[in-house]
Amino acid sequence: MKKPQVTIKDIAKIAGVSFSTVLRSLNNSNEASEKTKGGFNTDNYGSKTRNHIAFLWSDREAGLTDINSIVYAFFFYLGLEYSLEETEDARFIKGRTGDIIHNNISVGIMGEIHPDVLENWGIQTPCACVEIDLDYLS
Repeated sequence: MKKPQVTIKDIAKIAGVSFSTVLRSLNNSNEASEKTKGGFNTDNYGSKTRNHIAFLWSDREAGLTDINSIVYAFFFYLGLEYSLEETEDARFIKGRTGDIIHNNISVGIMGEIHPDVLENWGIQTPCACVEIDLDYLS
């Protein structure tokens, strides 16, 4: 089975923003608004808006290898490097979970969702998912 290619255009479409907005945000451009870059918004009582991207893969053979190939393409097209560091998280299957590390900072997590979590939600198909905090990417 051919692995899907993820592009910045795909990310922009999913996020509901323009291609250039994604690039400005990722490059921490001065042209990106503070809200887009995750800055403080005083109109929102000092809360901080963070930009995340996430996806879930649901398939009878969904696994860490599949989602890692998509994360690899994501980082490749952004011209960034990352590594995976094994971690434990109750939402995921032990040994099938990793922190996504960029510039020595954990910027996200990926893993195969634990069967107990799937059962609690009435989901019968195996799932793997990823979440990345875009504000930490540079």
